Amino acid sequence: MAPPRKHDYDSDEFYTQLHKFASVCALDKDVALLLDLAPDVFGSMKNGNYAQWTEQENKERSARIQETLSKARVGSRMSVWSTMLRLGLGAQKVRSTSVRTNAVRCSCNGRKKDCVYCNGTGWTKSNDEAVITETETDVPPSLQAITLWLYHHDPDYRKCQKGEAEEDVSFAKQGININKWIDKEIHGLSDSEEEHQD
Repeated sequence: MAPPRKHDYDSDEFYTQLHKFASVCALDKDVALLLDLAPDVFGSMKNGNYAQWTEQENKERSARIQETLSKARVGSRMSVWSTMLRLGLGAQKVRSTSVRTNAVRCSCNGRKKDCVYCNGTGWTKSNDEAVITETETDVPPSLQAITLWLYHHDPDYRKCQKGEAEEDVSFAKQGININKWIDKEIHGLSDSEEEHQD
């Protein structure tokens, strides 16, 4: 006899729950645990090879699970990358509020050690004269944040970081052949044209 089903996998309620958990960037393992499913079972369902489902059910349900997960996570990912870009460019602002109260002399002048207003110090805070200061500070650009953003969004930058960038400068055994480089920059000669001139 098959074990009882924990969810109706064709109902909108299941996919609404799935969307809710995935929209906070929960990992598949965490989503599975929140749905009261074993992570490997949820992985099988997502990948379309769950043994309890027919081939047609696997195909339809796994496609719907994958679509729900990706739609739920896209908003969070965009928010994260947007914040990362603002941090990298130094466009992030930090707001802070500070409250400063002035100390005023207590009516007991510190003679009462059990005074409820000053605790025997002779001084108390004046709430009437509180000064509230709000400041907004620019966060300086973050090289680490912009590097991470570029790595994930700019294929040319990623190639450079992986050492796959195309070299267009002729190298001699000791380093750059400066004459060839100057000719290439000034005259736009290719390597084969330079060899014919030599």
